[in-house]
Amino acid sequence: MARLARDSEVEAVIAAYRADLTAAGHFAENEVTSPARAFLLRIGGPSGWSRLSLEQQLAVCEARESALVTWMIAAGHIKPRPAFLARGYQRLGKVAAWVHPDFHQRFMQVAASIGFTAKVAELQWWAVAKVAAVAGVAPGKLTRAKFDAASRELIDAVQRHGARSGQITLRTRLYGAEATLYHAGVIDGAPRKRAPNQAALRQQEWASVPGRLAETLQGYVEQMRVALRPNSMPHIERTLREFAL
Repeated sequence: MARLARDSEVEAVIAAYRADLTAAGHFAENEVTSPARAFLLRIGGPSGWSRLSLEQQLAVCEARESALVTWMIAAGHIKPRPAFLARGYQRLGKVAAWVHPDFHQRFMQVAASIGFTAKVAELQWWAVAKVAAVAGVAPGKLTRAKFDAASRELIDAVQRHGARSGQITLRTRLYGAEATLYHAGVIDGAPRKRAPNQAALRQQEWASVPGRLAETLQGYVEQMRVALRPNSMPHIERTLREFAL
């Protein structure tokens, strides 16, 4: 097999990877950095990552290169698609904690000071790490505008690609994270509940269902309203909508 030529951009990324691993007390010898270098050379460096399809990127989740990719996201060397984060990379919070140790420590201290448990604070940090990655900034560099815009992108991606429970979980974690970031002086403005207008959300979800299927199921719901108790209809409508989605 031909040996891949060295690349200055790739070498700079590998040097930063080794430095962060070492600083965090992780193993950073050639057994780790050589495969990472080979992977980056194969895909054309960090910029080559963005040219891969979503499915190609997701396939890396199952490969040994996932550790490098997670670090590159946390360290800001690549900017992930919201859909990519919505469908994987749950370790991003842990990696972001050792890539940004000072701010992570501050975040945890502030969260504790306003009454959040360590477990809840870590889940908030997980959400912050994803939002910061979508925004393309370090967690401590988020602003109100960037936090809001990236949160919307991430929530929309989870709505399209994830389970309904995932949307609820993400909104809950973001609400708590917003409070912690506010008290840490990172973003301005008091935290706001992220409960969407449910009628608008239902309409949006039905609009994404193929027309004939949506018309059939919604017609069935309207017929059942005549025969069944009103308090049973929300469950029926929600079940059919989730099935259609």
